[in-house]
Amino acid sequence: MSYFLIYLIKSTVYLGLFYAFFLVAMRSTTFFRFNRVMLLLGTFVCMLLPCYTITVNEVEGVQLPMQILDEMLVLKTTDEPIETSAIELPLQETAPTASTSLLPIVLLGIYVIGMLAYWFIVIRSFIEVWKMIASHPKQWKDGCWLVIIPEKIPSFSWSNYIVISEEDYRNYPQVLVHERMHYLCRHSYDILFFTIVHALHWFNPMVWLIRTELKQLHEFEADQGVINQGIDATQYQLLLVKKAVGKKLYNIANGFNHTKLQKRITMMIQEKTNGWERLKWLIAVPVVAGAMLLFTEVEEEQTESLADYKEYFKSEIKKYDFSKVRNGNVHAFTMGNDNKACFKDKHIHSPKEVKAALADVLDMIGRSTEKEMHCIGFSYEAQTDKALASSYLNEIKEAYKEKKLAPLVFINEPSYAHAEEKGIKRYSGIEISLSDQQTPPLKNFTLQELSDAVKQTLHTLNQDEYVRIGFRATKDQKMENVNEVRRLLRDLYKPQQVIFSQTILK
Repeated sequence: MSYFLIYLIKSTVYLGLFYAFFLVAMRSTTFFRFNRVMLLLGTFVCMLLPCYTITVNEVEGVQLPMQILDEMLVLKTTDEPIETSAIELPLQETAPTASTSLLPIVLLGIYVIGMLAYWFIVIRSFIEVWKMIASHPKQWKDGCWLVIIPEKIPSFSWSNYIVISEEDYRNYPQVLVHERMHYLCRHSYDILFFTIVHALHWFNPMVWLIRTELKQLHEFEADQGVINQGIDATQYQLLLVKKAVGKKLYNIANGFNHTKLQKRITMMIQEKTNGWERLKWLIAVPVVAGAMLLFTEVEEEQTESLADYKEYFKSEIKKYDFSKVRNGNVHAFTMGNDNKACFKDKHIHSPKEVKAALADVLDMIGRSTEKEMHCIGFSYEAQTDKALASSYLNEIKEAYKEKKLAPLVFINEPSYAHAEEKGIKRYSGIEISLSDQQTPPLKNFTLQELSDAVKQTLHTLNQDEYVRIGFRATKDQKMENVNEVRRLLRDLYKPQQVIFSQTILK
């Protein structure tokens, strides 16, 4: 539900940028068919782009607003049993309120009501059109159905039906030619497509404006087709003026009496635009790329922590008699303080190389017997990048799975603790308000100090599904530091999920 709301917000931004580009670059050109196709294609792309997700290891500054938006609308839950939870933050400028979780539900309710109302209008219009067609005689003429109405009505076309008043049919053949142009250009399909888009974005003024531009292009294209048939342009323009007083009845059809008459006449007499002007659409490429960078959902790559892998491999190895593994049958995978990895005296430069390097050993493990078992020993130093170590362990885990083998891996821990090693680094420019009203905000802290503060608050937690943390960082703060702190907080509160109330300080 929340993800759908995020999709609507992002697609609205894309459509707004696209429409602004069309107004500036292409609206005044005479590429009617070309612009029509680009409007349809551009709208379709804008509807798809929010579904495209960029996966990164670290969230960059330009993606931070979208990440904050996701965390505001999405309350992440876990399938694991919840043993503890957070109490609410004291009411402050940056703290989310209890009603935050209700916001997606309320917004979705309003959205559904609006969409149902829109479909009611569309279906009613469709029924009115169909009743009119069904209640009058039809004749097949030039590849479409011609419906002549005795009453004086505005002529229109829909699908392969042309509905025209008897007066227009007898006295104004230009009207029939115009409506036939709508049919030949398949404008009804455009209207059908935008009806669906409009139903999804009934609240979005950008969709209304783009649809208006499209229908206007339909009229330009039909008018151009009429003039190309040899009909006198002056007489045709006078007829448009005469018919302009009629009213438009159906929003699913293309009507002869379209609005913005002055613009239609102007386009008939306007000099043809130079064909090179079409290249303006190339400007849309960097615009789309920039929009993707700024507004596309960025999903931080979820990598299990080193502690998770320790626990996983420890639980797996308990299923077997590890005492049967001889020293010579332990194949060492090592990582040093310089983050260089090595397996059986061969250097591993990236996690992508792990599976290939382990192939021979895994075949040997697959042939192991109860008398002679083989396994992999993973060791690392205190200053090893823990995220990189986790990536290597993940590849080892996946390599075992592909071979359908028992994940016999033991992990040698460094001689001193990770927290002590990183304790010398202080995080200035970041302020953390923990989910404990008695604990003052942490400033200029080390990871060890943050860890100690969190541990002191854990006993105060009540039963809940998530923990709320106030997170404030200066705008010039390195995303490396931000992600380190966020990652530690998530690990400390696990299995509970952390919801950040984020603010960028001046």
